[in-house]
Amino acid sequence: MVSPDGGQQGYPSITATAVAAAHTGGLGEPLRCPSHRSTAALLAESVPVVIREITKQLQAKAKKSATAKVAMWSMLRSVIAVLGPTSVADNLAPLLPLVEEAFTDRTAALRLEVLLFLRAALDVCPPATFHARLETLVPAVISCADDDWYKITAEALRIAGRLAVVVSPPTGKVRGTP
Repeated sequence: MVSPDGGQQGYPSITATAVAAAHTGGLGEPLRCPSHRSTAALLAESVPVVIREITKQLQAKAKKSATAKVAMWSMLRSVIAVLGPTSVADNLAPLLPLVEEAFTDRTAALRLEVLLFLRAALDVCPPATFHARLETLVPAVISCADDDWYKITAEALRIAGRLAVVVSPPTGKVRGTP
């Protein structure tokens, strides 16, 4: 005789057993996932330490591989995506000289990743964060716009548009107009 759950009477079906195991992690107790908020809070607490350590790694005298550098910039971009504006705005100052340095690297993947990081930072950080480095940042971005690889050129042009917002007056008035 077959029971309503698809198994023989007295025995649970394979499907019911598999579903129960999936919901409990196969351990008998339901899995308890921490909430997104608490995980994000833990990540936010560790951002200054992470940025400090990445800065040390990128400034190290021993050369890091391009792959390692790309991974570090990618991780920082992911932190910005997850945590938003408060994630790196206060800790961005030591990274900006490293951004400019990476634009001169011969590895195209690294230049592209740094451009993606910079665009993410420009999107979420207040414009005042970048004012101190504009004199060197703008020429570095413009030099990337003249790159041979179209992806780097396109990303540099996107960033140039974002930098126009950064250099514009906060009130929205155009300089020289009453």
